[in-house]
Amino acid sequence: MKLLRWRGAWVVVVGIVAACREPTEPLYVVEFRTVAAGAFHSCGVTVNRAAFCWGSNSSGQLGIGSDRRLARRPQPAAASVRWASVSAGDAHTCGVTTEGALYCWGRNEFGQVGDGTRRERPVPTRVAGVFGAGRAHAVSVSAGRAHTCAVAEDGSGYCWGFNEDGELGDGTLEARTTPAPVAAGLRFLQVSAGGYHSCGLTASASLYCWGGRRNAELGIGSLFGSRFPVRTAPPELYVAVSAGWLYTCAVTGAGTGQCWGENGVGQLGDGTSVLRGNPTPVAGGIRFVAIVAGRGEYTCGVAGGGSVYCWGRNAAVRSVEGRAFASLRAAPLAGGLAFLSVALGVGHGCGVAADGIVYCWGLGSSGQLGDGAGEDRGEPVPAAGQTRAGGVAR
Repeated sequence: MKLLRWRGAWVVVVGIVAACREPTEPLYVVEFRTVAAGAFHSCGVTVNRAAFCWGSNSSGQLGIGSDRRLARRPQPAAASVRWASVSAGDAHTCGVTTEGALYCWGRNEFGQVGDGTRRERPVPTRVAGVFGAGRAHAVSVSAGRAHTCAVAEDGSGYCWGFNEDGELGDGTLEARTTPAPVAAGLRFLQVSAGGYHSCGLTASASLYCWGGRRNAELGIGSLFGSRFPVRTAPPELYVAVSAGWLYTCAVTGAGTGQCWGENGVGQLGDGTSVLRGNPTPVAGGIRFVAIVAGRGEYTCGVAGGGSVYCWGRNAAVRSVEGRAFASLRAAPLAGGLAFLSVALGVGHGCGVAADGIVYCWGLGSSGQLGDGAGEDRGEPVPAAGQTRAGGVAR
């Protein structure tokens, strides 16, 4: 591996470079613009619109077309495709190309890949139905535990995959192997697929949720779920939403963080461990840009200036005091780094720093931190093989 200057940018050269010739393998600029975290894997999109994934590959969720069980360093996925974004589910991954084409790959026993089958896919596979070739363009996608949701360019919401709890929002409890329209004809800016529920932010800044496993994750003042979208209560204007495992978090137009649902270890951040049926402010008066509800018991939010605060419990993460992380209220992420965005898996987190470098922390045994070690890290460490202007980060 070598570091060379290529068309005005620093690049990592993979392969053997012969004198005065192109490298035998493609050049990759590994400086990231977005990152996503699945249960035990992570993926990101670089500034050059390439996708890289790392961590567990138990079901082909890295999209590298290999039967290797894990990768401890970032690996290119579908190198010929230009990606706008990726989203990592429990053991499947989805991405939207710069042209609006929608692909998924990995575990598919409930149809969460959306290609009309239930066959595992080790490489990116075009989603069928309304997002098939020559049909609707996607603007965003969210991969949940075993279902997926996407927003089309006209704002229509679609979901597919596991549906025993109504998480597809189509009014049924039937699994779908191709995208099904979310009921009620709502127009969405964003849809977030969680553990057993989904939520969507509409063009009017209203928030609707559907599905649920009697943990009050819909925010309607009731433990019960719904097969149809229902508006959170009381009504509020929102700018972002994140559906977690058994709870939900959102950010209001004023920057207030709110969470609701399961709260056994303080993952709602309200200073208690009491389940909340309605949106409840995160304690501390912090103004957030985004909040990510994790796939386990751990939540993090990005505040103004890039400061990251977390709450809940994660034994693989250290607090700023050096103890295993456990807090009922928002506490600073150790390491003192500023991030543009963060993503959370079951026991790990990743974030994109202002210079485009991805850092990860927490549980690392499946390689999901991407630093090449396969070990837990109590505070953020850079994923391997990245570049920044002037040199290699790691």
